[in-house]
Parts: sequence; structure tokens; C-alpha cells
Amino acid sequence: MNRRGFTLIELLVVIAIIAILLTLGTLAFNQWVRKSQIEREVKGLYSDLMYIRQQAVVTGMTHRIHFVSAKSIILLRYSSEGDATGRQIEQKSLPFTISKSSPTFDDIDFNSRGMMEDPEQKSICIFSDAGPVPDSIVIQQSRISLGRIINQGSATCDISNITLQ
Repeated sequence: MNRRGFTLIELLVVIAIIAILLTLGTLAFNQWVRKSQIEREVKGLYSDLMYIRQQAVVTGMTHRIHFVSAKSIILLRYSSEGDATGRQIEQKSLPFTISKSSPTFDDIDFNSRGMMEDPEQKSICIFSDAGPVPDSIVIQQSRISLGRIINQGSATCDISNITLQ
């Protein structure tokens, strides 16, 4: 018997295989996009910290990053020691919720030498199951480093839970 074309069963099997492959591809793509967005936010925060630090050195004035909430920061410049309010440089909304090493720290101040005023290390984390490579920042008195959270399930943004990059 000479057959031309495909049977309905063969066509349905091929369509089912294509649908499964498309579903898996879409899931992987969504995970990749989320990972990329988190990496972009962490690198943006790192850039903001480096910028504020640099501006403190260049202008000779204290600069601050104020964490308004887990999704908002304000960049401030202080003209003198007596300046209590500071001048707002920029306010940013963050697309992902950040966690801090201590709920009591709301500010990071850099003096005219570019040194963080507080001698205690601080860290900022974004917890996610997407597996971004830099997902945390460690701020020391004289250094700012990107890092990776060791145990995502612990939900603590402690420096002992971060590997520096």
C-alpha cells in the first residue's frame, strides 16, 4: 500500500512533543530572566555604593545611602558637620526586596576619605531561587565587595553566610 501524508496519531504525537519542549523552554527562559534581573539590581546597588563613596572623596563631604524601606533607597550629600538633613541626590525604587545584615542599620555613611563611618561590616542580600551569581554586597570600612549567599534557605543576610566574589 502506498501511503502519502501522516496519520492523525502521528501528527498529534509530534504536536505533543513540540508543546512539551516549548513549555520546558519557557520555564528555563523565565528563570534566566529572573536571574538576570536580580544580578542587575545587585550590580546597580553596588554601583550606587561606589558612586556615593567616590563622591564623598571628590567633594570632601559626607555622603549617605539611606534605606527607606526594603524596596527604596535615597542617596544624600551633606555640606558640613552641622547639616542635619542633607541634600537629596537621588531616590530609587528597587524591583526586588532587599535584606540587610541588621534590621537596625538604615544608613551607610562615607566620609571625605571614602571610608564607611561605622567600623562594623554590613551586608545587603536578595534571596532568590533563581541562583544569581552576585546576590549580595558586603560593605566594610574601606572596601565594598560583591558576594554570593551560601545557604539561600537560611534567610539570614549574615556575613558568615556570604562568599565574596
